[in-house]
Amino acid sequence: ARVRTPSAPSSTGSRPPARNEPDHQDYSRRAIRMTMRALRVPHSGGILACSAVARSSRVAAASRTPALAYRATAARRIRPSASASVPASPSPGAAAGQPTAQKRKKQPPPPPGPAFVTFEEDLAAFDAKVAWRRGLRTLSSFRWALGELALVAALASVGTVVDQNESAAFYREAFPDLWWLIRLLGWDRVYSQPYFLGLVAVLAASLAACSYTRQLPMLKVARKWKFLGRRADFTRLARSGGAADFYPGLRLAPLRAALESRGYEVQQQQQQQGPEGSSDSSGVLYATKGLAGRLAPIGVHISMLAILAGASAGILAGVNGDLMLAEGKAVGVREGLTRGGPLGALTRGEDKLDVQLQLERFDIEYTPKGQVSQFYSDLTLRDRQGQPLAQKTISVNDPLRYRGVTIYQTDWSVSGLDFKLGVEDEVQKAEVLSVPMAKLSGKGGPFEKANGVGQETWGTFIPVPSPDLQRKGITVLAQDLQTVVIYDKEGKFVGVRRPGSGKPIVVDDFTLLIEELHGSSGLQLKMDPGVPLVYAGFGALMITTVVSYRSHSQVWALEDAAEGGLLVGGRTNRATLTFLDELRSAVAEAEAEAEAKSS
Repeated sequence: ARVRTPSAPSSTGSRPPARNEPDHQDYSRRAIRMTMRALRVPHSGGILACSAVARSSRVAAASRTPALAYRATAARRIRPSASASVPASPSPGAAAGQPTAQKRKKQPPPPPGPAFVTFEEDLAAFDAKVAWRRGLRTLSSFRWALGELALVAALASVGTVVDQNESAAFYREAFPDLWWLIRLLGWDRVYSQPYFLGLVAVLAASLAACSYTRQLPMLKVARKWKFLGRRADFTRLARSGGAADFYPGLRLAPLRAALESRGYEVQQQQQQQGPEGSSDSSGVLYATKGLAGRLAPIGVHISMLAILAGASAGILAGVNGDLMLAEGKAVGVREGLTRGGPLGALTRGEDKLDVQLQLERFDIEYTPKGQVSQFYSDLTLRDRQGQPLAQKTISVNDPLRYRGVTIYQTDWSVSGLDFKLGVEDEVQKAEVLSVPMAKLSGKGGPFEKANGVGQETWGTFIPVPSPDLQRKGITVLAQDLQTVVIYDKEGKFVGVRRPGSGKPIVVDDFTLLIEELHGSSGLQLKMDPGVPLVYAGFGALMITTVVSYRSHSQVWALEDAAEGGLLVGGRTNRATLTFLDELRSAVAEAEAEAEAKSS
């Protein structure tokens, strides 16, 4: 419905309402009844619910504006047409209620054209500062950062469960039902996937935004010497969670000495007399302790950023490789670094990697029960001329480092067997022969444990002459470098011997003497440019985390000359009870010193 607004009153008097023009108060009541009927609200409750409608209608009537003169053009962001003309203001005669000589002309419709804001106009109205502030506010949100951290942790868990950088055949055997999904989602190389690196980058941006928008402003505020010079300031301090009280007869000097003895940094100044409403005090004091607790959260964020940066550098530019090196064998370090990130070619191509790695000897240390306790590898790095560059006996968690290359002890194997084969007493004079050992199976065989869990087994086959020209021989199995198990050509168990014991054993009319078992060392070569940054980040993270638990305490004092005492207040960010006990003891010490001087 359209409601006409009464014209402005003339100089001679107000015009009475027209016959067909309803009163605004009556219109308000009608609007309330219509709204309640549409919403099915009882009349008693509808009066309260629709009171805002009545008030808006009365305001509209008082200001002589139509009650329904609202348009949705602003909400729809429609821009007015350039050719739209402004309606002419009513003539003085029309304002006084007199008929006009000319009839109002109907406005022509606007020409067709774009009614909504175009992309160019929207781009011109874009405010980069507002967008920057909104982006920082979103990135610094705790919920946002917590979600990012949860996603990174979930992907890292996948990388822990699923072995990384293996062949497709390995995943078909290890995960027969999920190998295709692992390959499809890239979980076999999850740490180098773009979505994982993108999540790490967004998490780093959230940490930086939180430090910039929250931690730095808090640190700037904490570093300022802020004095409280009015009694109302202490009232607000007590209401905001701090502590404040008035101590008659107390002075600033003994309180300052008591606070300084407890490690506070104290500043004191004279309060100048101000305008009306200011305090009549003659001195103010501000003391603070534990500012490092405010600085530590920024250090925590910087440490985490260093860890993320170092991990990303290792993923993108790091190179690594695994190899099984037998005793006396050598391999090039550059050839051993077989895997790397997108930028790994830059790291692998350095001249300092043109060295040879040789395994001099491999040994295993056993427990009293015969289990493997530790294994050692004597390694030597040589240049092209064969000159030794570095030499060390490595073990698990004790690697060899040389100019950025780290060589870890990760695994071991049985590589070969030395033996003598002859007839009866002539075996001692026989020539030493060597055969390789191969890994057979993880389960079954003579080394099956009582609980059903199999152990690794290596074996070899020693051919012997046979009158029927069939391929038969002696089978030798080994679990470690301590003992071997011997079977004849029919597969029957013959006996057990220790290498180097000098005790021969008769197998199929032949005498066998086990001389030595040779081991192979499983080594991992790694060149990671981000390792120093990761180590430094974790070290700083441990220190700053401990420091961040230190309380930041503040104490204010206002000397009131009119009352003859001190207003003392304080607050802390943690350990509130400890802080209150410390503040009470400082005040008690100051009062005792003041009484001693007065007496």
